[in-house]
Amino acid sequence: MAPPELAKAYVADIVATFGGDVHVMPTSGTWTPFQNGAPLKLKAIIDRLDLWAGPMRRLIAAVEQYDQRSE
Repeated sequence: MAPPELAKAYVADIVATFGGDVHVMPTSGTWTPFQNGAPLKLKAIIDRLDLWAGPMRRLIAAVEQYDQRSE
């Protein structure tokens, strides 16, 4: 599991890629990408889904670096 700082960076990267903003959910404290006042919906970005590869690659690299430091 990714540490909270990596998860937050990933959500911020998604928002930067697709537009919108980050909302912190009141009960869980979870960072959630929002667009147009609602959680980001897959159907709203389906035509640009290829752009998601960049944030995913950066998250994977960050988790791998984190894991190496933790060994």
